[in-house]
Amino acid sequence: SKTYCPPKGWEMLGKGLEANLSLQTLLLDSNRLETADFQQFEKAVSKHRNLKFISIGNNALVETCGVAVGNMVKSTTILESINFTCNFLGPGGVAPIFNTLKNNISIKILSLKKNELKNEGAEIIANYLKGTASFIEELDLSSNLFKNTGGIFIANSLKENKMLRKLLLSDNDLGPDFASALKSAFGKNKTLEVLILDNNLLQVSG
Repeated sequence: SKTYCPPKGWEMLGKGLEANLSLQTLLLDSNRLETADFQQFEKAVSKHRNLKFISIGNNALVETCGVAVGNMVKSTTILESINFTCNFLGPGGVAPIFNTLKNNISIKILSLKKNELKNEGAEIIANYLKGTASFIEELDLSSNLFKNTGGIFIANSLKENKMLRKLLLSDNDLGPDFASALKSAFGKNKTLEVLILDNNLLQVSG
């Protein structure tokens, strides 16, 4: 991590993945990986049949990368965990990802911390969480500029979700209105075990 892999490097790495089918964990954090690079790399990952964990945090992946990520999610039946912490996917980037997650039962852990998802992204994720084809068990949505509206989308989705065990919503701007929606959701949700809400605006009464 924290190295620079030029475009040619990503091409060679992709070819290496195609040749080595035993690899199960791949960490590519802080490599200045950009969207064009990832689209090329995604094709190699999609062909791999043993990768279980991929971490591509702290790169420069933007909204247009979402389609490539969605293609990767769509093609895999082995991948269990993806880390996309500290990128710039935004609402437009997560839409194709969660659309394809509806057809994926292998991915259980997903980190989208610090991706500027905002309230619009929260609504997209909430629609996935309350669906019958939601299989994510651990989800990190910390530091995504969520306001009360976005938090309420997520809280209400918990009423119908039956798979999520761990949810992180730290470092957002969630206040008492969100806390009220969350209280209501707790009455119906029977699966959530860990909820992390530090550094919000809940106040003592929340």
